Amino acid sequence: MLTLPIKRRWFNLILEQDEKKRKFDEYRSFNGYWGKRFATALNFKNKEELDEHIRKYGKTELFYVKYRNGYSAQSPYIIAIVSLSIGTGKKEWGALQQERYYVQHIYDIWEVRLRSADRQ
Repeated sequence: MLTLPIKRRWFNLILEQDEKKRKFDEYRSFNGYWGKRFATALNFKNKEELDEHIRKYGKTELFYVKYRNGYSAQSPYIIAIVSLSIGTGKKEWGALQQERYYVQHIYDIWEVRLRSADRQ
């Protein structure tokens, strides 16, 4: 499972109960670093093969991502079921205008840990 750091603001918006305020997409720069990480997580040979698959089908199959708010193993996290596409993002969710991203579409939350004692 791919583990990605996420800022508290975006972490909280993904967990938001009000659907009008909830964040349904998470972004990573469309570059070699993130392309390689996503390709490895999704069992593609390389970034180019991943990008070609997305161009052909529009997005990837569903997979799990752990969004961790911090770098410690004790940090709060969300395990989400997502798919991946390439596109632009929403400014209110942290994207820059006209910038291309790997867009992680969040379909469902599988597990949440807010603190080591909190399990949901």
